[in-house]
Amino acid sequence: MNVSELDLQTVLFKYSSKGIILDTNVFLLYLIGVYDQNFISNCGRLNKFDKADFSILCSFLKHFTKILTTPQILSELSNLSLAEIKQPKLAMYLKDFVKVLKDSREEYIHKDILVANPLVYKFGLTDLSIFESAHKNKCMVLTEDFDLYTYLINNKCIAINFNHLSFWDLN
Repeated sequence: MNVSELDLQTVLFKYSSKGIILDTNVFLLYLIGVYDQNFISNCGRLNKFDKADFSILCSFLKHFTKILTTPQILSELSNLSLAEIKQPKLAMYLKDFVKVLKDSREEYIHKDILVANPLVYKFGLTDLSIFESAHKNKCMVLTEDFDLYTYLINNKCIAINFNHLSFWDLN
């Protein structure tokens, strides 16, 4: 369901306690921003984001009681983090990384469910794990991946395109 067509406050009220799944790039923005907002502009993977985007993301996330994640998202986050950040900053970043992850809830989706979906060839395991977890938990997804966003809303999941957040009053 396209959240832009709904009243944002109603949606936030309904889904705030169910949690939110952050797609990998949005989650990476959050993790890097928690570590050091100034470092966002140094990450090639985050070149389309800036400090203002991190601020918008934090304003949005304060409405949710928990972040849900999957092993596939965690693997991508770990690999991207190691590619983007080098020592000595890496050790400090990983402390914040671990703290955020301790406060999140991991949702395991069995690989047989993921590989049985013919869309695995289009979306890959991580995006399909996001879809399956959102569907199973009836929670919201925040992504900046337009193809994933479209797939989610066309398959009765609540999804928000990160690029739309700046149009809403999130306070």
